[in-house]
Formats: sequence, C-alpha cells, structure tokens
Amino acid sequence: MAKNTWSLNQQEQFLQRIGQLYSNGYTILEAIELFSLHAKPEIQSDLKYIIDCLKGGHSFHAILSKLQFHSLVLSLLFFSKQHGDLGNSLKTSSELLKNRRMTREKIMKTIRYPFFLCFFVFLMLLFVKIVLVPQFEQLFLQLNINNNLLISGMLLLVTNVPTIFGLFFCLVLIIFITYPIWKKKLSPEEKIHLLLKLPFITTVTSYYYTQFFADQLSQLLHAGLSINESLEVFEQQSYSPYFQKITKQIHASLVDGESLEAAIAREKVFDDGLAVVLVHGQKNGALSKELQDYSQLLLQLSQQKMEKLISILQPVILSSIGVFVMLLYLCIFIPMFQLLGGI
Repeated sequence: MAKNTWSLNQQEQFLQRIGQLYSNGYTILEAIELFSLHAKPEIQSDLKYIIDCLKGGHSFHAILSKLQFHSLVLSLLFFSKQHGDLGNSLKTSSELLKNRRMTREKIMKTIRYPFFLCFFVFLMLLFVKIVLVPQFEQLFLQLNINNNLLISGMLLLVTNVPTIFGLFFCLVLIIFITYPIWKKKLSPEEKIHLLLKLPFITTVTSYYYTQFFADQLSQLLHAGLSINESLEVFEQQSYSPYFQKITKQIHASLVDGESLEAAIAREKVFDDGLAVVLVHGQKNGALSKELQDYSQLLLQLSQQKMEKLISILQPVILSSIGVFVMLLYLCIFIPMFQLLGGI
C-alpha cells in the first residue's frame, strides 16, 4: 500500500510527464514504468504500487485516489474513462494544477512583503509604547503642560495599537487552526454556497465550476453520449459530491419534461452564459464544440480575474500600512512639538 501523500507540485510533474509519454504512444503502464526510472526515491514505493495495481486491472483514477491525488484530477480521469480521451485529461489535469500552484505562489509573493512590513511596524509600536510614551508623559507632568484632546487621543492610540495588533494576530491564528476542522464539517453544498457569498471570489467560483461542467459535458457529448447519458456519468462519479447531487436534480428535471437550459439556469453556481450556450449549441447542432469553446473562455476569464484581484491586493495592503505609519509619525512628532511649545 502507498505510504506518501503527494504534493500538488509532485502531482503536476507526474501528470505532465505521464501525459507526454502517453501522447507519444506509450501505454499508461509503460509510461509510469519509464517515469519510475528517473523518479525521486521518496515516491518509488508509490510508483511500484501504481504499477502493481494497473497490472492487477484496477482503474487509474481509483489507484490515484488511494494516493490522495487532488479531487479535480480524479474527476477528470474518471470522465476520461467514459469519453476515451485520457491524453487530454492528463494534460488538462497538469495544467490546472500548474495554474493553482502559480496562483498560490503569486498570492504568497504578494502578501510576503506586507507581512514583514507589518511585523516591523509592530516592533516600532512596541518601542514607542515602552520607551517614548512614558517619557512624554513624564515630561508633560514635570513641565506642567496640559495635554489637549488631540494629543491625549494620539498617545492613547499608540499605547493600545500593539495590543490590537496582538489580538488580531491571535484571531488570525485561531481561524487558521480551526478552519480545516470547521471546513470538514460542512457539506459540499454548504461549502459552495459559502464561496458564492464571499465578496471578490464569487465570480471566480462560478467560473471554476461552470468551466469544469462545460468541459466534461463537451467531451462526453463528443464521444457520442446523449445529454441524459452524460448526466448519468456525472451522477456515477464520487470525487465531486456537489456535481453528483446537482446533476441528479438536473436529470430529474429533464425526465419531468423541463428543458436543459431551464434546469441549468436554476443552479446558482453556474454562470448565466452557460444556459445561453446550451440554447445556441442545440439550435445549431454544435453543442459539444460550443461548450468546449465556452469552457476555454471561462478558464481565461477566471485566470484574468484572479490576476486582477492579486494586482489590487498588494497596493491596498501597502497603502493601508503607509497611512498607518504616517499616523504613527504624527503621534510621535505632534507631542514633541507640543512639548517644545510649552517650554
């Protein structure tokens, strides 16, 4: 049995290389055997496990499920078993994991500098609170200088901000620790509905799920399956429980005589354009092609949306820190001017 949990980077490299070898005419078994010749020692036991399972007749997606590969990858490989285009599914899987990795790296790069900047501002505030503020208060007292409301407010702000920073850090830490536990308790529907309510990522969430549905439906239709048969495939897979549930609802609506576009339009997770594409594609007899083109468009729009959000994030954080530092300087220098004026 496999012992390791593969990182997203390892999954991406594995799928990319296996996809290339498969496209060059190797079978999946031959591709993995060739890949194992140059693989790192820590995954050799897992590769041997995959090879043994393939020889034993197990499906590729079921084997990778035991290795805890990403659910998106497992879903794509499951669908490839139905439509027969394994090479494209391997390529798509590696590209989607690459996009996730790059997005995560961009976000971390965006917040890394502001994080260290906040840390140094916190140290400055501690210094001001521990060293400067007591000296100001002592001098004001010795020279009998009365603080006005502005000076008192600024000194109070500087004194309490480190405590606020500490409480905020503790809150973030608690959320970071408890979020994975809380997330596991939510049903797939609750997770999606929560994402759809969050500002800034609602559109990206809708694009993501619509793109996945449109892409897989397109490939199933291209392989010769009817719409009802394609929906049944969605119901059979277990790697995406949310899609399993909503496709059952859509399928039931079709059985009751409702049109596909009407059933799709009722699902809030899907982008409004999907229903339009379904109507136009069925009318022109090119539904599979139009769904594929639409899914590629959504993938591009999703990437552009994420890049835009990331490009906005850092300037907002830096501007907020800049304003706060300016207020900090005012809190330091205005009492000094008040002190000099009272001498």
